[in-house]
Amino acid sequence: MDQARTQVTSQLESQKDRLTNTIGGVAEALRQTGQQLRQQNQEPVGQIAERAAEAAERFSGYLQERDVRQIINSVESYARQQPAVFIGGAFALGLLAARFFKSSSDGAGSLPSTSSAWTPGYAASVNWSPPVSSMPPVDTYRSADSAYGGAATAGGMNTSLSADIDDEDDLVPTASQGSEVRPSDDA
Repeated sequence: MDQARTQVTSQLESQKDRLTNTIGGVAEALRQTGQQLRQQNQEPVGQIAERAAEAAERFSGYLQERDVRQIINSVESYARQQPAVFIGGAFALGLLAARFFKSSSDGAGSLPSTSSAWTPGYAASVNWSPPVSSMPPVDTYRSADSAYGGAATAGGMNTSLSADIDDEDDLVPTASQGSEVRPSDDA
C-alpha cells in the first residue's frame, strides 16, 4: 500500500512539474501578446493580457513552491470555505477541459469518421429518419359526419366518441352506437 502511494505521489509530482512548465509558457505568450497590443496602440487590451500573464506566473510559482500534498490540502480547505465558488470553478474547468479534448481530438490524432455525411459538431448533418412502426396507424378521432376518417374499434365494436350540437347550441358528447349522452340538470 505504501509503495502504491509513493508511486501515485511521484506521478502527481511529475504532472505538477509539467503543468507549471505549461503555465509558464502560457504566461510568456500572454506577456508577448500584451506587448504587441501596446505597440499597436491597444493599451487597455494589452494591460489585460499582461495582468493575465502576471496571474499565470504567480500561479505557476505557487505550484512550484509546494508539493502535491500541500496543494491538495489547500484545495480541500478552500472547498470547505467557499463551496459555491469551488463547485463553479470545477464546473468551468470541466467545460474548458472538455473543449480542449474535443478540439485536440479533431486534429491529426482523431479516428476516421465512419460516415462521409457526418461532420463533427453539427447535428444537422447526421442522416437520421424516425423509426418506422410495423403496425398500421390507428385513427382515434371521428367527427359526426365522418369527414376525418374511421374510428378505432375494439373487438369489432366502435368505441370512439363523437360530438353533436343539440338545440341549445351546447356541445354534447354522444356514444357512436347512437345512444345520446345528455348533461345532467344539476350543472
